[in-house]
Amino acid sequence: MSATGFAKDGGSNGWSPPAGFPENLVPVRRLGGGPLSEVWEALDGDDRVAVKLLTTGTAAAPNPGGAARLHREARILSSLETPHLRGLIDVVFGPAGPSGAPILILEWIDGPDLGRLVAAGPLTPALAALVGARLARALGWLHDRGWVHRDVKPGNVLVSREGRVVLSDLGLAWPIGVPDPPGDDAGAGTPSTMSPERLAGRPAGPDDDLWSLGVVLFRLLAGVHPFLVGDGDDLFDRIRAGDPPIPAGVPSELAGMVASCLRPRPQDRPGSAAVLAEALEGCLGEGGEAEAAAALAARVRGAD
Repeated sequence: MSATGFAKDGGSNGWSPPAGFPENLVPVRRLGGGPLSEVWEALDGDDRVAVKLLTTGTAAAPNPGGAARLHREARILSSLETPHLRGLIDVVFGPAGPSGAPILILEWIDGPDLGRLVAAGPLTPALAALVGARLARALGWLHDRGWVHRDVKPGNVLVSREGRVVLSDLGLAWPIGVPDPPGDDAGAGTPSTMSPERLAGRPAGPDDDLWSLGVVLFRLLAGVHPFLVGDGDDLFDRIRAGDPPIPAGVPSELAGMVASCLRPRPQDRPGSAAVLAEALEGCLGEGGEAEAAAALAARVRGAD
C-alpha cells in the first residue's frame, strides 16, 4: 500500500490500472474512458498527473484505432504550447517501443469538466463569454497549425480552481482538408454536437469546431442542449434546421455570436476562431477578463 492509501494494482473506485501502467507512477483512480483509451489520476512523487493510455485489447478484440489516436494526440500536443490546451508532460512507450501505443503523461487540472460545472445551473453571460473566448483561442491554435478538434463538448473542457479553461482530449483531432480516416475514426465524434454538414458525411473543418463551440455556449447560458429540448422532433432534424431560440436575458451581442455559430450554413458562421474569440472577449462587461476569471474560479471552488 502506498503512502496515498491506494494499492499499486487498484484505485479507490475498484478499477485496476491496465497492463503497462508506468511503474514510476502510483495510480490513484480511474477518471474515465471508453473502448479505446482511458484516463487515470496518478502521483509522480509529490506531483499529481493525468495518465492517458490504451484500453487493453485482446487477440479477439485488438485496439489499433486507440493506438493510432494516442500517437496522433502525442504528435499534436508536442508541437503546441498554449494555456488553453492541456499540456503534455511526457510520452512513455512500452516494450514495443515507438511502434507500440504511447502512454501520455498530461498535466493535472484540479477542477471539473464543463458538464459537471453547468449541472448546478447556467453560467452568467460574462462567465459563458469568458469560457467561450478561451476555447475559441484554443481552437485558433489548432486551426492555425492545420488541425481540427472534431469533438468539442462540455466533457472535453476542464476548468481549474484558478479559473483556467482547458480544451482536452485531442484523440479525434484530424488534419484540415484531409478526408476522414477509414474504420472507427470515420465520422468520429459526438453526434449531438456535430454540425449539419458533418452529419451529412462531410469531413470536419474549422467551421464544424465553431458549430460545436456554439452548442457548448448555448448549454452554458441555458443549462440545456440547444437541440435536445421538448419532445417529438428528431435531434438530427433540429440540428439541420439550426437557429434555436437563444435564452431570454442574454445580452444581444453575446446572443448574436451564439446564434451565428449555430447557423445551418457554414459560410454564415464566424469567419474564424480568432474572430469569434475577439467578439466574445468584447462581451465580458465592465469588469473585463480579470473579474470574469475571478468569478469563474469562485464558481469552480463552490462546486467542490
